[in-house]
Amino acid sequence: MGVIQCFVNRGTETPDTNLRQALCLLAGLAVSALLIYVYVNDAVPQPFFGMKMPTVPGLQVVMLLNCALGFSSGFGGGAFAWASSELTTIAQDIDTCIHDATWQEVEGVEGAAATVKKDLDKLFEICPPAIEQMLGASVSQAKGHIATAKTEAGLTVEALRDLPGLLQDAASETSEMSGWQLVLQWNCWLPLLAGLSLSAVLVCGGAAGAPDYPVGLYFLAAQNATVNKHLTKKLSSRAFLDLMAGETSSSYGLAEYYLTGEVDNPAVEHLQRAQQAVSASVSWLDENALVQTCPMWEAQRVYGDLTALHASLNVSEESVLKPSNLYGHYKEAVHAGLAITQMILGAICLPFLTVTASWVLDYLSRGGAYQKLDKEGQSSDDEAASKEGELNALYYVVYAFSALIFAVGAWMYFVPQPGLVRPITGTLLFGSGVFLMMNSDLIVTYFRLHEQVEKFRKNNEGYQKNLEKEAQEVRDLRRAQKGFEEIDRKFGKDVERAMKEIKVMQTTARSQVGMTIGRMVKIYLDADGDKRIADAELEEAVATMADIFGAMIKGLRTERLPKMLEAIRGHRSFRKEKTITLDAFSKAFEITLFVPDVKQVAQSVKTVLDDAEIKAAARASKRGRASPKASPKASP
Repeated sequence: MGVIQCFVNRGTETPDTNLRQALCLLAGLAVSALLIYVYVNDAVPQPFFGMKMPTVPGLQVVMLLNCALGFSSGFGGGAFAWASSELTTIAQDIDTCIHDATWQEVEGVEGAAATVKKDLDKLFEICPPAIEQMLGASVSQAKGHIATAKTEAGLTVEALRDLPGLLQDAASETSEMSGWQLVLQWNCWLPLLAGLSLSAVLVCGGAAGAPDYPVGLYFLAAQNATVNKHLTKKLSSRAFLDLMAGETSSSYGLAEYYLTGEVDNPAVEHLQRAQQAVSASVSWLDENALVQTCPMWEAQRVYGDLTALHASLNVSEESVLKPSNLYGHYKEAVHAGLAITQMILGAICLPFLTVTASWVLDYLSRGGAYQKLDKEGQSSDDEAASKEGELNALYYVVYAFSALIFAVGAWMYFVPQPGLVRPITGTLLFGSGVFLMMNSDLIVTYFRLHEQVEKFRKNNEGYQKNLEKEAQEVRDLRRAQKGFEEIDRKFGKDVERAMKEIKVMQTTARSQVGMTIGRMVKIYLDADGDKRIADAELEEAVATMADIFGAMIKGLRTERLPKMLEAIRGHRSFRKEKTITLDAFSKAFEITLFVPDVKQVAQSVKTVLDDAEIKAAARASKRGRASPKASPKASP
């Protein structure tokens, strides 16, 4: 019935149009028949997801065309007819608003401006010549401001007079998309779509049991792109470029403002310029104080006229030119009507069509199902892959993300809104969503490859560190090898002899270092010649010795010397006398250098100081015993 009705309503078409339509239908059917032939002649045909394929393709074609024509003439055309009626309502509201009393107030601005200009012309006739010299050229500037206010107010009214006609032309353009005119404009692609969608129709028709419903879904989804294309073309403010107003005119800009709500309102711009001019005139009156300097001119009345003129312009801008009463019709028609229907088609039906058609074509191109190899025929790689488990979780994440981007892009693309940002963003997101859904395996492969590359890089870094560590060990072994070779050369491979020689060399070296320390202490630290180091000189003495021997002993400044100072200052002899002998300091510093363990420094230094204290006490006792023997010889 749908096909017969289509050709009956198109009696005005030419034979060439009917021929092109028939060729498109045959081309679509040929492609679908080829796909079905490949599927039927496969070696092991299998049903698609457990569903049996239908065997009556002719019936499916008739149902598809019937659904296509019904949707185009009824649902789609009715939506555009509604949009056309809303635009007509907008034009009527603006025409009523122009003839309202408030707009008469806007037109009255010209008369008020003319009155103020006449008063300014009489200024020099009434006031004395001194006033003219005082004001100078400022009066001409004030007249210019008033003339500007008058001109801008006139431009505001002129801009509004052409707007209803522009909106009425837009309504006529939109009404061309309603009813059968939509079908007549696209008389070739509908049959082609019917033929190319046949394979998907067969699958869904067999699955649902009632073929009309899935066929309708498929066509509604595909039809959505064309409907939105015409919606953007017919309802966009850019369509006014072909109308009589022109893109640069105030009427065109005002129409675009009320339809999109984004551009500046030319009428408001004119009123704002008029307000600025009136404000400049009021400021001029305030600055010159003409009420006092020339009371005969009635400056107070002129000030009142300017103030009333400024208030009138404010009322016109705030109450008359607001788009709330006009833009609401367009927003309701596009967003509440067409947008909802297009959102249903674009966000639900089109993704369903894309995914299902992709599954069908992929399945038909691969042929039927194949039997899996038994365990004997599987390779070790296959066994390892089977042990890894199910599909990588990243695939599910990418598929979900792709579906989200696709849905958001489809919604932004198929739900038109004023301006250019949303259509451009929606188009890019829609294309990105399609790309993601068709190439999700490549994206997952990229991330998995990136993960493996990172692991490989970390393994290389670990290998590099181990290699450097092994190289250091090899260098240490080579140095040890050279040392052993030197020992073999000098000591004839006699280890015991080598150990004895080393001990002798250590003792000799320590003795020489000890003597060197003693001489340096006497030279550099005994400045006053008392052979003692006081508490105030102790820090400087330690720093001097650290400068000399710091490069030889590791940790001398940070670990050994602090413990030596702590042991010296904590000893009872130093606390009592507040000094230490040069010999005791030299031995303490020597033991600090050569003690094997840092923890033994304090105890070793304490032992040295104890020995020095004992020796000092012994020397004092010896001197005490020797002094009585010497006294009788001295008595005569």
